[in-house]
Amino acid sequence: MRNINNNYKPYQWRLWLIFIAIFAISIAAVFEHSHSKYKHNQAVSSNITSLADQLNAVGFNRARQDLFGISKMPGIISTARGDNLADNPEVLAAITAASFTSEANIIYLLNASGTTVACTPFDDGKTFTGNNYAFRPYFSNVINSGEPAFYAALGVTTNLRGIYVSVPVINEQEVLGVLVAKLPLTEIDRCLNNRSCPVALVSPDGVVFASNQKEWLFKTVWPITQEKRNEILATKQFADEPLEPLGSDFLQASLVVDGKNYEAISVEVMTNNHNHPIV
Repeated sequence: MRNINNNYKPYQWRLWLIFIAIFAISIAAVFEHSHSKYKHNQAVSSNITSLADQLNAVGFNRARQDLFGISKMPGIISTARGDNLADNPEVLAAITAASFTSEANIIYLLNASGTTVACTPFDDGKTFTGNNYAFRPYFSNVINSGEPAFYAALGVTTNLRGIYVSVPVINEQEVLGVLVAKLPLTEIDRCLNNRSCPVALVSPDGVVFASNQKEWLFKTVWPITQEKRNEILATKQFADEPLEPLGSDFLQASLVVDGKNYEAISVEVMTNNHNHPIV
């Protein structure tokens, strides 16, 4: 059990949506060129904002609301505290129902030490119950801050990409545990694949987590230090992926990808700040 630390500021996990828009317009008149670029940028901004709204809806908001709802249930609280047996029927019924409404692959409850004390079965009866995930930021950030968190990673058990949404289990200002939902990438991949221009969902450290360019997966889109690379590997966020550079720096105003000139436009999506999902 941990008291909420109001001064603790967890690392803000966010995924950045990087929209690479081709801009190769040749117009003689400077005014016409400027006006066309302005209209073009307006259209791209509208496009990316719309896509960000879709990703927030399918990747974060619904699951977070469902987890908050069941985190206040007496059975969830007592199981996190250790008063009830692991995988007791009351808690299993609650997290199973939430997995259907949130379309999560798996929902599980971690106690204050990071050990799974309840989990919806998956893959013909497999379970996380008994496994410890204290090393995962989706646990450590929440248990220390008492705030919800968002995390994207390859599952260390399933080896599948997932969006991890986690919320604290709180009783009388004590954080007793963490509820976690692992969401599939199905809808996010569909949203990205419906775009004609190259588009990628990128971690705060610059690692591509989803894209309509499959060869970009787990590549870095701006330089990262060896210290940061070791830190990412230590958390097992992307399992043993080597995190090779894509060869272009998306932080630059313009870039070249596969011999073509592009402009990079980004917007934050699925931030941990539940009052401001899009910045």
